[in-house]
Amino acid sequence: MKSDPSYSSDGSHLKVDAGYWERLQRRDPLLLCNRTQFEPDPTGGLKFRFLGEDVLVAPAESCLKRRDSGGWARTDDPLLELATVLYLIGVEDVYPLGRDLVGPQGLREGHFFQGPHELKIAPVLERYGRDAAGFGAAAQRLGAIRSAWRTAPGA
Repeated sequence: MKSDPSYSSDGSHLKVDAGYWERLQRRDPLLLCNRTQFEPDPTGGLKFRFLGEDVLVAPAESCLKRRDSGGWARTDDPLLELATVLYLIGVEDVYPLGRDLVGPQGLREGHFFQGPHELKIAPVLERYGRDAAGFGAAAQRLGAIRSAWRTAPGA
């Protein structure tokens, strides 16, 4: 078994199921933007910032794209693709609105984020613990929008 999280437990390269992309293609992009703080793109896609970079969700092409010197280019980031598509097909309201934050275990398909695909948050917890201000400053340096990140209650 490969230890690279972009590989499935059977050693094959991860690929987001076409059915998930089809479900996303049926969603209203403007409604999704209102619920998620993603931005509409003239191509019909949805833009968001991730770790200081612009990312374009291109439902019509069933892919994610990142900026390069010539515009947008497909990117091969299967875990980001999977998490993004699952989030977009499942979001039904502006979060969080009087609700607990959603983590991988809160997603219907969240079981995927276990074992070799587990999100590595221990270093973040070790570094920031209950230091919400420090976490927020780091998030903002990476391009986070203040209302787009939250810490756990009591943190």
